[in-house]
Amino acid sequence: MDYPIIADSGANYHMFKEIEFFDSLVPTTGQVILGDGKTSLTIQGIGTVKMKLDGHELYIENVRYVPDLAESIYSLFLHIKCPNHG
Repeated sequence: MDYPIIADSGANYHMFKEIEFFDSLVPTTGQVILGDGKTSLTIQGIGTVKMKLDGHELYIENVRYVPDLAESIYSLFLHIKCPNHG
């Protein structure tokens, strides 16, 4: 099944709205403020996402579970901080 994931250079965190992506999830509470500076959404957990990309399994750690997002977001800001990012 295909799900849209937005690569966002302004996002400070990876945030996914689909619980089925999570391989592990620790319930937590908190808020995330969206780019408009006004809208806040509830974080319901933090965990590891497991997905397939071009036939490869990919694990992303410390992902916020935010079910009210319009689309899931992959943070390019965090990506470029990873050693050997490509």
